Amino acid sequence: MKTILATAAAIGLAITASPVMADNHGSGDDIMLNAQQKTMMETWPANRKETYMGWPKEAQAYYWTLSEDQKQGWWMLDDPQRLQILGMTPADQAMAWRSIATQIGTAPAAPAMSARTTSTNSDVRFVSNAVVQNAPAPHNGEYPVCNDGRTDNCVNP
Repeated sequence: MKTILATAAAIGLAITASPVMADNHGSGDDIMLNAQQKTMMETWPANRKETYMGWPKEAQAYYWTLSEDQKQGWWMLDDPQRLQILGMTPADQAMAWRSIATQIGTAPAAPAMSARTTSTNSDVRFVSNAVVQNAPAPHNGEYPVCNDGRTDNCVNP
C-alpha cells in the first residue's frame, strides 16, 4: 500500500500535515448510523470496530459515503493515508480512489473488443519464420589478447 502514497506524490497531490487520529470513543460526538450500517458494523471483527471507533467523526462519516470497492480499499490503508484522503479536495479524492482501485484490482475492466475485431475463423495456420545466424567457427587453442583491432575471439587483459 506504500505505492499509493508514491502514486499520489507522482501525480502532484500536495498534502499538508494531517492531525493524528483522535480517540472519539465515548466522547458524545459519535455519528448516527442507520440500521443497515449498524448491521454491517456488527459483522466486523473486533479489531476493525476498534479501529473505526478510533477515527475522528469526520473520518467515520466519510467512510459511510464510500462505495463498496472504496470501503475495501479504505481498510487496506493505514490511518495517515486515510487522513490524507480525508483532507483532499473532492477532485483529488476521486483521483486518489482511481489510483487505489487500480492498485488493488477493483478498477473497472477495459471495454471488451468489438465483434468485428474478433475472428470466428477456426482454421488458424501458424507459420514458423526461423532465422539462421552465421556464427564464427569455434576457436582451437588459446585465445589471443584483445586489442584495438581485435575484439572477437580474444581474451580481455
